[in-house]
Amino acid sequence: MSKIISFNKNAQGKILSSVKKLTDAVSVTMGPEGKNVVIEKLVGAPIITKDGVTVARELVLDDPTENVICKLVKEAAGRTASVAGDGTTTATVLTDEILNKVASLMESGEKPIIIRDGLSWTCNKLLKNLDSIAFKNPTKEDLINIATISTNNDKKLGEVVGTAYHYAGKDGTVVAEAHYGVETSVKELDGVTIKNGYDKNYAFLNKKDTQEIVLDNCAILLVRKKLESISDNLKIFEDLNTSGKSLLIVSEGISQEAKDELISLNKDNKIRLCIINYPPAFCNYDAKEDLSILTSANMCSPHDGVSFETLTLEDLGFAQKVVIDRFSTQIFKPSIMEIKRASKLVNYEHDMQQPISDTDRIKVKERISFLKCVGALISVGYETEVELREKGDRIEDALHATYAAITEGILPGGGVALIKAADMLMKDQDSIPKKYITVAHALASACTRPLRQIMFNASETWEDKYEQIVKNENDFYGYNLVDGEYQDLLKTGVVDPLKVTQSALKNAVSISVTLGTTALIMAERPDDPSEHQMPAGWRPPEQGKLNHKY
Repeated sequence: MSKIISFNKNAQGKILSSVKKLTDAVSVTMGPEGKNVVIEKLVGAPIITKDGVTVARELVLDDPTENVICKLVKEAAGRTASVAGDGTTTATVLTDEILNKVASLMESGEKPIIIRDGLSWTCNKLLKNLDSIAFKNPTKEDLINIATISTNNDKKLGEVVGTAYHYAGKDGTVVAEAHYGVETSVKELDGVTIKNGYDKNYAFLNKKDTQEIVLDNCAILLVRKKLESISDNLKIFEDLNTSGKSLLIVSEGISQEAKDELISLNKDNKIRLCIINYPPAFCNYDAKEDLSILTSANMCSPHDGVSFETLTLEDLGFAQKVVIDRFSTQIFKPSIMEIKRASKLVNYEHDMQQPISDTDRIKVKERISFLKCVGALISVGYETEVELREKGDRIEDALHATYAAITEGILPGGGVALIKAADMLMKDQDSIPKKYITVAHALASACTRPLRQIMFNASETWEDKYEQIVKNENDFYGYNLVDGEYQDLLKTGVVDPLKVTQSALKNAVSISVTLGTTALIMAERPDDPSEHQMPAGWRPPEQGKLNHKY
């Protein structure tokens, strides 16, 4: 099929018009005075959102050439959200502004290589300036403020998310689950949860048990494969009975013979125990090894050098309490192999830096969270599906933004951080190489765009705000649009995560450098079956036959 080809000025015109349309669509959501967007879906009810990445994801342009560019910018802006969890709208409006500056530089005769290198040099300086401004130890109140802003100033949701991350910390995990008809709340977890419970026949429930089996002072036996029999090592159960410990067995299944023997031990009160199977997520060796590290249990398997026949109390793991219901097993205050855990976490963090798929990245992150052994569960209450979708978008943004804040620090919000970073650069012009002066000024000027957009959405002027901000030496001094006052934004909670702002700037510059120096765009035409041709050099698959009507 033939391509739609756009050259030089025509190509640049398509680039600028495409990015402008995308920016106009997502920028209406920006800031506290941003507006909602209604999006129709082919299946199901329309959705209402104030989430920039959701708006961008749904946008498809009529012009095939413009849509090619739109896809590229959405990918770059979406990368900000995938890395930092938020900032898609900021990245998009910055891209629009930088591209217009690059177009002006190109028209004035600036060389593309100078533009490319100058933008890269200036971006690195701005990133360092942002890092120097950032406050690196956010308090619980700071985290709540970050989450509140990311949930579009919903104080209830902000408090729940901020509280969850304050408890879990950067080494813990925070999970959100939807629950119909309940109040949104947060529950603190201490330990790890395995998403599998006891056998549905309640064989190990005692009269005192209702729906949960509670094992105090619990030894933990991990079996890599199916447990076939226990008669080969009854001594281990005698030793457990003498020590007064209960027992949790985790395996790939259990034979009926072994199950009957264990039920008999439990009923005779010789030992308090329960058996669970590994959940599907534990199908690989890494997951089982992680559980072994968290409980200090040696894996029972001939491959690991510990057979069931030679098993001793020293090979078992330990936890102060284990609570098992039909669907999950919670292990509280387990005994942890700290050195092995630290080594495994280093390996997982290294994996996160590799170019792996999003699915694999999520799995690795789950393994990291599991190993860190602390977390919080957010129950998100809702009444209708529309409410859940809209609230879910905001909660997801808040989770990512708050995590970014707790790991790397916070900056003044409302577009102030980029203005301060650019102003620092302009005050140190002697450090700028002469050949990059024009480009550096252009990028510094583009850094005012987020503030301008926020003020535009609120129908306010931005010039006077800008002058007041750059005059004040306090890095967190800015304009609080909600209160209508100039304030220390750190104290009043108008803050953004450092990682979000840095990622937005970095990705905007990256795509702008690429698109700003593009001279040819080839786009696919809309499908037209009559134009289908076989590729050059094609021959019918069967030789020796006419077969000409292929």
